[in-house]
Amino acid sequence: MNSRPVVEKIFYGMLIIVFSMVVNPDAMARDGDSNESQKSFTEWVNRYLEQPALKSATIGIHIEESRSRKVVYSFNGHKLLKPASTAKLFSAALFLDAMGPDYRIETPIYALNWRDGGEAQALAILGRGDVSMGARSFDWDYSRSLEKVRSAIIESGIRRLNGPVIGEELYFKNSRLGTGWTWDDLQYYYGAEVSALFSDDNTLDLMIHPGMFPGSPCEITAQPSPHNLEIVNQTRTEASDSRNSIVVTREQNSSVVIVSGSLPLGGKVHHDAVSVADPAGWFVQKLSAQLAMDGLRPGLPPQVRTHFPSVRDESHWTHLTSAYSDPVKDLLPRMLKPSQNLHAQTFLLLVGRNRSDHDLFPSTEAAGIKSLKEFTASIGIPGTEMLLDEGSGLSRSALVSPYAAVSLLQYMLGHTAASDFRNALPIAGVDGSLRNRLTGPKTRGRIQAKTGSINHVKCLAGYMNRGDSSQGEWTFAIMLNAFDEDAFPISGKNIIDTILENLASRSIP
Repeated sequence: MNSRPVVEKIFYGMLIIVFSMVVNPDAMARDGDSNESQKSFTEWVNRYLEQPALKSATIGIHIEESRSRKVVYSFNGHKLLKPASTAKLFSAALFLDAMGPDYRIETPIYALNWRDGGEAQALAILGRGDVSMGARSFDWDYSRSLEKVRSAIIESGIRRLNGPVIGEELYFKNSRLGTGWTWDDLQYYYGAEVSALFSDDNTLDLMIHPGMFPGSPCEITAQPSPHNLEIVNQTRTEASDSRNSIVVTREQNSSVVIVSGSLPLGGKVHHDAVSVADPAGWFVQKLSAQLAMDGLRPGLPPQVRTHFPSVRDESHWTHLTSAYSDPVKDLLPRMLKPSQNLHAQTFLLLVGRNRSDHDLFPSTEAAGIKSLKEFTASIGIPGTEMLLDEGSGLSRSALVSPYAAVSLLQYMLGHTAASDFRNALPIAGVDGSLRNRLTGPKTRGRIQAKTGSINHVKCLAGYMNRGDSSQGEWTFAIMLNAFDEDAFPISGKNIIDTILENLASRSIP
């Protein structure tokens, strides 16, 4: 709760208004020598950064002209700062570079004691980290979450399954949670744990409706079916003038989801989400239930293998079929535009698992980080400019300089898959995490960039088109750290967006 006096907030608000009036780009000359325009922009930013709201914060800015790499502006450009989800730029670029835009993740399916008549003693699904397993790939039709695996099995010709569906979760070593993830993130959708076998982003979506009369419990609908989760309804419907106080909790390693609090009578539906415990177990339970609906009734309850030898090392197993993900170029937008942590971390793990020396590392994540360091070093980013320890930016110990982010973005402009990388980024005022930002006429549709947000951190890094192809564009990274949004009547996003809006009004070479 904000502890500062109201008078002090009003005072800071007036100061911010004064700063905005002083540096209003419309009051500045827009014609003349372009170097004067750059000088004017530099002076404007320097004054803007003197505002009281930034006194205790740290901000890093680095902006380059994309074609020439001429530095337009840099302040703390080489300072290591928390990148939040702008770290996903690095995992996305690495994944695209290492695997290629057309690579598809294979999920092999094996049958035990397969007989030509279509009979098997068990089915084993070998998890390989396919992030496209879920309703997201089928216009949010939850009944098709596992469609790729289900249809591959049915089309293989199997007619009778005498034993269980087995999920093999051996692919990623010691990498269930990302390094630096905090315990209080883990119950939320953005902190869902990694598994070689998962579906629907390892998240249960909840729709909570008010009851029919005051005092009655709210109605809870879960998508997809919770299977191995128990939902405890501790909610109430209160008077129509009451407030929404719904809270959803799941203790770490628990399969019990507790929904408490209240909704006003006749009020709006409350949408929430919670991460799933034991995602591989959730996967095989859903698949087993789906196959039963298709008439292929497993003879035993589903199982998950985490410590057994791989089925590939056992006799009597036959490779029955495989399911395949969408290509990498289609997976990247589903990660970058909504800023999906689980996907970003999985991409890093897939690159690490693909190393020939994978087994020499203590974890698949460590192998992935090694590949990331090799990749960034190969494109000229010094190791002192980037200290990442996982792939999503959820880590509180990750550090990146604005210069490193711009250097990566600059490199990807000349990459053979440059268009696939760029098309995956959110577009200002149009989609993804930028759909409601930078909506003015000089920025809407002209900025493609990755957002970043964790406690006291706001970042944005990407490209700004200057209007037409002849004018070129800028590559930028702005990272704001240690900023207390409750203390000032201005948000971190607003500070970043104001700088970019001002830049968009300039004619700088």
